[in-house]
Amino acid sequence: ESYCDRFASARVGCFEGTILEQTFKYVRPQENGNKLDTRWMALKCQSGAPCAGLLVASSAGVPDAGLAMQCHRYRLEDFDAPAIKTQQRISHGGELQARDETDFCVDVAQMGLGGINSWGEKPLPQHMIARDKSFEWAFWLRPFTTEETRSDRPALALAALARSLPRLQPPPTVGA
Repeated sequence: ESYCDRFASARVGCFEGTILEQTFKYVRPQENGNKLDTRWMALKCQSGAPCAGLLVASSAGVPDAGLAMQCHRYRLEDFDAPAIKTQQRISHGGELQARDETDFCVDVAQMGLGGINSWGEKPLPQHMIARDKSFEWAFWLRPFTTEETRSDRPALALAALARSLPRLQPPPTVGA
């Protein structure tokens, strides 16, 4: 996991794991599994599927620009409590039920987790998102085939595929 106020110890690299391994079952289900500054993520299909998987790749116009990405085999609603925490539908991480479907999130920004001196504290001002802040961002969703990743190092083949995607530029501003 890495968030804008929890990333100093996160290593940069290419990692592999199952979707179920990307979820941390906190005692009270909550936001989890985010990967800050992700350049690309590959969701692989079961063998025998029509395609080998789906490549999710940042297209911010700058090769090193990343997005926040996460994926789960749980309903996203199961993690986020209503304003009154005692009304959360699932109250314990052990109650989470995995599904066949995969939910994934691609975010240009997230506010920090907070909790500097207790878990009730809001994030520091530099880790908040101002209401008037706007973003221009894009990402690719691209199916990939087994042939495209046939290699003794499939992750490197996927990274090369992600880098080969065109960088989308934001539309020009009209008028001023």
